[in-house]
Amino acid sequence: MSLLTVAAVTLHTLPLDFTANRDAILEGIRDAKARGATVITTPELSIPGYGALDHHLEADTFLHSWEMMAQIIADPVCKDVLVDVGAPVRHRNIRFNCRILFTWKWIYLIRPKMCLAVTETAVTQDVEKGRA
Repeated sequence: MSLLTVAAVTLHTLPLDFTANRDAILEGIRDAKARGATVITTPELSIPGYGALDHHLEADTFLHSWEMMAQIIADPVCKDVLVDVGAPVRHRNIRFNCRILFTWKWIYLIRPKMCLAVTETAVTQDVEKGRA
């Protein structure tokens, strides 16, 4: 039986600072790999930075996220590890908050988030309708 070492990388990402976020992701992968990790996961929306608010509605946010994804996946630091990053994805003109699992030069999975954060308003409406 072989062991798997999982690293949950905490990043200080800046909303819409794609280059700095890419560098932080690569540095996190480098550090986790040096500590023996074989599976590395990063925070939600780590490529564009969480908290970009309405900018997640703009097409260039998706474009720049995929440009950075291409640079991350092409970096040799991703060899011999499975990496999971958070990024926005647009499919058939619908926006998704996704997890992308990849290794060096190879994407294995793009998984949209199934449960989004619940707002207080949504909880209040559910309570009023007897669903909570």
